[in-house]
Amino acid sequence: MFLLITAALAAACSTLDPRHLSASEQRQPRCSDKFAACAPPASYEATVDASRLELRKQIQLALRMDVPENVSSDAAALVLRRAEKADVPALLELASLYEDEWAILGKCQCKGEENQWDKKRIGAVLAKRLPSAELRSPKLWEDRMAAPLAAIRDLKH
Repeated sequence: MFLLITAALAAACSTLDPRHLSASEQRQPRCSDKFAACAPPASYEATVDASRLELRKQIQLALRMDVPENVSSDAAALVLRRAEKADVPALLELASLYEDEWAILGKCQCKGEENQWDKKRIGAVLAKRLPSAELRSPKLWEDRMAAPLAAIRDLKH
C-alpha cells in the first residue's frame, strides 16, 4: 500500500516538473505571468459566467492571457456570435471597444501565443462585416457631395 501511494505521489509530482511539460505548456505559465505583470489587474474565477458580463468585459477577457482559458474562450465565443449577427452600429461599437481594450492590453500580449480573440478570428469577422474605414470617413462623403450640392446651388441662382 505504501508503495502504491508513493508511486502515485511521484507520478503526480513529476507532471509538475517543467521537464515533463511540453514546450507549449512550459511557455504558458511564463506568458501568463508576463501578461499579468504588464496588464491592469483582473481576477476572474474559472466559474465566472461570461454571458452575464457587459460587452467590454467580454472583449477584455477574450484578449487576456492571464485568466482561465475556459473563461477567455467562453467570452470570445460570445463576442464572436455578436460579431456574426450584429448590425453595423453594433459592429462599430464592438470595434471601438476592441480598440480601447487593445490599447491597454495589446502591449502585454506574448509573442508566439494567440489570445482567444485571435484564435476565434473575431477581427477577421469584423473586418469582413464592417464597411471599410474609407466608406465610414466623413471626408469621403463630404468630397462626394460637394460637387452635386454646388450644382444644385447653381441651379437655384
